[in-house]
Amino acid sequence: MADDFLEAVVDMEATFHQRGIDDGQRFGREKGLAEGNCMGMTKGGEVGLEVGFYFGTVKMWLSLAAVQPALFPFRKLSKVTRLLELLEDLDVFDPRSDIAVEKLHLIRARYKAVLSQLSLHQYFNKQDSDSTMSL
Repeated sequence: MADDFLEAVVDMEATFHQRGIDDGQRFGREKGLAEGNCMGMTKGGEVGLEVGFYFGTVKMWLSLAAVQPALFPFRKLSKVTRLLELLEDLDVFDPRSDIAVEKLHLIRARYKAVLSQLSLHQYFNKQDSDSTMSL
């Protein structure tokens, strides 16, 4: 009788221990998914703002080149056009892919190169999504 009682207590301890592990893992998964979703939305928004900034700037340069072609000789215009092609080719629906990350790094580098070619000093400010340009 005493052995049955002790065995029941030991089994109860193991049962509660396993239940605690299961509850902790479930809570951890739920919390991790919620935090991951929040962080993904935040980081995705930041990347979206940056890519949108580059895209809008390139479109503005192309519009300016159409109005005043003397500002954009062929060599400069071809670099701007190539940057636009990179932006349009960027896969925004699978940002976790290594290819998308590499393309984003390439876009940043090409953007800086185009700025240098155009003798502009422009930057994207991630803090308040405001940018400035100076000649």
